[in-house]
Amino acid sequence: MAEPLLVLNPEDLDRELKKIAAYANHPEAGKWFMTVAKEHILNLDGADRDENFVRYDPELLRPGRYDGMPDPSTLPASMIADLCRGVEITVSDPAAIQSTPFVMPPWAEEALREGKTPWLFDSVQVRRRKVWEGIERILDWFNSAVMADANYAQLSFQRADRTANRWREEVDKRYDPNNVPAKKPEGTMASAKCPKCGHEFQYPYNRYRACIAISCPKCFELILLNFEAS
Repeated sequence: MAEPLLVLNPEDLDRELKKIAAYANHPEAGKWFMTVAKEHILNLDGADRDENFVRYDPELLRPGRYDGMPDPSTLPASMIADLCRGVEITVSDPAAIQSTPFVMPPWAEEALREGKTPWLFDSVQVRRRKVWEGIERILDWFNSAVMADANYAQLSFQRADRTANRWREEVDKRYDPNNVPAKKPEGTMASAKCPKCGHEFQYPYNRYRACIAISCPKCFELILLNFEAS
């Protein structure tokens, strides 16, 4: 595996991931987003990388590069990222910008001298990007299933992404709010057995979601219940 990206503003990436983790029903699921999902993002390449990160280019930050260019030292990381994309920003009063100005971390200058490439995480409107849409889909899948006892540490991002996609497809295909049998009162427990590993477990019954598809907390296999869980 290639080395992860050298990100100049990791706090901005952490902030976006914490927003996702805060909605996880289980603490271990929240940790998964801050570890496994973060590692995946830091190893993006190709179009996904370029959609989320901007290559840091000191030449594009040279003060006075074009008329009306604000002093880069007054700008937040998001605007520094725009400048590094080649966008010409004109701010009549840079002091009016309320965001904290971006400060280069101490290791960045040395990395540049060594020929390494620092990157800026672009934190503007991340939820519109393919990778983040997938992360939100994984969150929905985590929250739809009985995952409190699951070993999240062994779940790779790729498998979580595949299973969440399949779960969403099944829910979209089979869910009909006007034709879902209420076999049990809301809040009671239903039971299921994983066809892959044989693990038997219980989950809180929810006729709108869990009765369609849940996941085994032991092996993460997606289980389609066909509304027949006892």
